[in-house]
Amino acid sequence: LISSEFEYNTMKNIVCQIHSRPKILLAKWLLLLTYSVFLYIWFSGLTYLNQFIFFRNDYSLTSLISDQKTHLWEYWLETIFSNFLTTWLVLSVVLLISAILKKSTLAITVGVLGYFAVNIVGKVTAQLIQRWPLLKWNPINLLNYSEQIAQPSMQRVTGLNLDQLLVGNMMYIILFMLVGVWLFSNKEI
Repeated sequence: LISSEFEYNTMKNIVCQIHSRPKILLAKWLLLLTYSVFLYIWFSGLTYLNQFIFFRNDYSLTSLISDQKTHLWEYWLETIFSNFLTTWLVLSVVLLISAILKKSTLAITVGVLGYFAVNIVGKVTAQLIQRWPLLKWNPINLLNYSEQIAQPSMQRVTGLNLDQLLVGNMMYIILFMLVGVWLFSNKEI
């Protein structure tokens, strides 16, 4: 979205109408936030509805998970939130890339290649964390947040507990967005 506005010169019109570049990005981020919150609520509601249709007698949201002392509804909400946060970690990187690049095709290409590279690097990262513990704070490792909720044994792989993954995700989201605002504000139109 942002890259294509640069590519088709619509960003010049937007910047002329709104005098603050950070306001332009903030408006786009708020739109994405609203859209993603709506989608998460919508699909969570559909999932809940499907539970009544297909698994009415099999599961109850008030039942306990077998190996934990957590109710199914608590686990469900926790995984929804962790997936949402992980999605926003990826989105903050995508928004940072779009603030850097002016061509939408280049931004899409970098995004797709980056996605596949992260999957490959993620497997190697787990081994590197065992050797150099400081690497556990890299953003690729933080993408394991929702997986660690599902499998608590992942803590041996990530080297971080759930609270650390939560704070790390939030810190990287803020960092990537602040860098994106700075780059966008200093970008030639």
